[in-house]
Amino acid sequence: MLEVCYWQPGLTGGSQDTYVRHMLLRARSKGWRVVVFNSRGCANSPVTTAKFYSASFTGDLRQVVDHVLTRYPQSNIYAAGWSLGANILVRYLGEETDKCSLSGAVSMCNPFNLVIADEDFHKGFNNIYDRALANSLRAIFKKHALLFEGLDGEYDIPKAANAKTVRDFDEGLTRVSFGFRSVDDYYSNSSSSDSIKNVSIPLLCIQ
Repeated sequence: MLEVCYWQPGLTGGSQDTYVRHMLLRARSKGWRVVVFNSRGCANSPVTTAKFYSASFTGDLRQVVDHVLTRYPQSNIYAAGWSLGANILVRYLGEETDKCSLSGAVSMCNPFNLVIADEDFHKGFNNIYDRALANSLRAIFKKHALLFEGLDGEYDIPKAANAKTVRDFDEGLTRVSFGFRSVDDYYSNSSSSDSIKNVSIPLLCIQ
């Protein structure tokens, strides 16, 4: 029996999304076991500390993979990631290099270079997409706002809470939570384009 560790499909997506459910139903019909990883706060998953998730952080994904491997030690495990989830997946694969326990992976609609992706967000129709994602980030933040009260340091909580763009949210909260000097520093050092050369398992990229 083969298992799929199906990584959450994007910046604010999760197991409730229609296209995730469609993919899972197709996989189940082919006899695969299926796992969906909801990032902190997504799909109503709990947030218990003042930290969400980021394009650079692979720790949560690593725990999910380790859990599935422990649960099904005799199985081949495959991973699929969508959008920001694909960026995190490819970063994880690059960090694991030839020690990676996955049998294969699929990266779909990966931004790869977050500096370029940020620039593209401000062009044409992408502005609408950017605002929609920012609205979803604000909604996730609002549910857990009490966790972020009274934080010291460079946090700009009002900017994150009222973010009009993904960049606003990342500047006010994400980049500080994960130790980056600026939002541009965060984007330039979180891109999976720098990691893909170290991937050692079969990887299919669909753009």
